[in-house]
Amino acid sequence: MADDEEQDDALAAAIRQRAAAAPDYVQRAVLLALADFAAAQQRRITLTSGEIDGRSWDHESW
Repeated sequence: MADDEEQDDALAAAIRQRAAAAPDYVQRAVLLALADFAAAQQRRITLTSGEIDGRSWDHESW
């Protein structure tokens, strides 16, 4: 899971770097919104994988 978080950090960093170099406000705003969206999606993936893991180990649900 650490690899996923590192990839997300690299993705967000790359998007934010592009945003910093963007020539106009609209492009910068879209890129920053994309970085926020990518971070939110990664949080959802992490939470969902934890939920799946927790449910699979719940012996009462077997």
